[in-house]
Amino acid sequence: MIRLLTTDLDGTLWGPDFVPPPEHIAAVDEPARQDVIVLAATSRRPRLTKQRLADHGLALPAVLIDGAVGIDFRTGERFHEAFFGPEAARDTLAAFQAYGLDSCLYVDDREIDIAVSRVPRRAQHTSRNSVD
Repeated sequence: MIRLLTTDLDGTLWGPDFVPPPEHIAAVDEPARQDVIVLAATSRRPRLTKQRLADHGLALPAVLIDGAVGIDFRTGERFHEAFFGPEAARDTLAAFQAYGLDSCLYVDDREIDIAVSRVPRRAQHTSRNSVD
């Protein structure tokens, strides 16, 4: 007996326009009518994913941000979280910055989705051993 069916979103459920063909929506609806949970898996963030699904009348549970968060968009329940704690996050950011890299961060906040550096690319790295 199948109890769970998982689908990717980008390039699978919908194309670059975020519009799933009608047969894809029907393919999601049919298992749900048979009590099979259809789960979306995506690297996208929650707010955008929820809205894109809702635009097409879909409310699914989803694993988001490359597996960091699981949210059932039917109920709002979070069923999975795998986050860095504050100390580990600071240490990780410091390690990136030590090599001239500045990261983009997903922020678990109702109002903020992502924090982007003012320089979200490899910064100019100057050698500490350079000779003037």
